[in-house]
Amino acid sequence: MKAAHRLILLLALSTGVAAASEPTAHIAGLITDPRLAEASGAVSSRVSDNVIWVINDSGNPAELLAMSPSGSLLSTVSVRGAQNRDWEDLASFDHGQGPFLAIADTGDNEGKRQQISLYLVAEPPSDGSVSEIDVHQQIEFTFPDGPHDVESLIVDPKRPRAYMISKRTTPPALYSVDLRAPGPQVARLVAQIPRLPTSTAAERKIDPRYARYRHQPTAMDISCDGRELWVLTYSSIQRFLRQPGESWARAVTRRDPLPLTLPTPLVPQAEAIAFTRDCSAVLVLSEKTPGPVLRYPLKSADD
Repeated sequence: MKAAHRLILLLALSTGVAAASEPTAHIAGLITDPRLAEASGAVSSRVSDNVIWVINDSGNPAELLAMSPSGSLLSTVSVRGAQNRDWEDLASFDHGQGPFLAIADTGDNEGKRQQISLYLVAEPPSDGSVSEIDVHQQIEFTFPDGPHDVESLIVDPKRPRAYMISKRTTPPALYSVDLRAPGPQVARLVAQIPRLPTSTAAERKIDPRYARYRHQPTAMDISCDGRELWVLTYSSIQRFLRQPGESWARAVTRRDPLPLTLPTPLVPQAEAIAFTRDCSAVLVLSEKTPGPVLRYPLKSADD
């Protein structure tokens, strides 16, 4: 716990600095439980307040973990019929069938997977009363231009489509799949995203080994009204704003995203981002423990 205490002190000294009009990171909690040691995706519960569903990366069980916003593990739920080949992100949605979670088994570091999957499950209780759930639907798909490593997922609250961003391509690309399709499908290329940042010559000179990873998308989430897309990278959050009636293809290509810089030395390997249930804040998690839960409070509609 000494390392955890040091991390809290360092974060307390280094967060809270931002422009007056921008959300400012605060420490909501600290993840120390080894069962949350590789948090690769997160999303808020649609059923319970103050519950965040989390998944772990490849090499871990096929299970959902319920976590409090302060980083405490509440319960675990095994997902029968699913395999954690490389789980990377979570999304929530409700299109008339009740609250569901979509699990992105889409990681592909070597770019060799010929077919990847989304697992759709009904959101389980988080109080420990249920220890297992079944897969409601497995959506198998490929990309139209070959395998990609994908670590980000949302479901548009306005329509039954899932959206993903490729991680290792330059520029990254936005793809979508239809959640109503009964069989294997080919994802649709929505748009290239040339406005996401890339590593600079100065960054590559300072850190030639890791500079190319700094701006790769590792997760994303969408606001309750479907208008804000927050894309997490290892060094920042890039926020795309969609105008009423505008497509995501236009939103990610016509305007620069609004950036928020992460305190990267203190949030190593940031790989999960989630709006709170009421969209009053955004949480960011690291894939390392002990690691902080960063909270970005947002202005309410009445402000």
